[in-house]
Amino acid sequence: MNLTLPLPLRNPFRYEVTAAYEQYRQAQQTVNDILRRARARLVNAFERYGIAHNAWRDWQRIGPSSAQQQADHLRRLWLSGELNATEFLVQTSRTIDSQDSALQLRQALWLAWFEWLVASGKVDEWLNVRSYAKTDGTPH
Repeated sequence: MNLTLPLPLRNPFRYEVTAAYEQYRQAQQTVNDILRRARARLVNAFERYGIAHNAWRDWQRIGPSSAQQQADHLRRLWLSGELNATEFLVQTSRTIDSQDSALQLRQALWLAWFEWLVASGKVDEWLNVRSYAKTDGTPH
């Protein structure tokens, strides 16, 4: 009487289980790393947006009236003859530079906001993409 055992009964599949567990562990580590980076990107974008928003709000409160007052003051000085043309142009250039800085600040605000939209995954919602979902190839 001969007893034979099929191969699968003799193989405890230890190596396969170990390899599968190692693949799982690596995949979990990758997922954790991606989540950590995504969270850091979101927090960073939100903080940059907050800083840019506060700076823009402060400028809006003070900047436009100050810039207008400066331009009016320069015009009066030039018209009264207290400033020559060169001094007027130099001072006007500085006023324009200040307004250019305000535009750059506004640009930074928009860029920070878009970065926050991207990092938070809300671009599609903002664009209302759901209403254009392609099911049959035509917009709904």
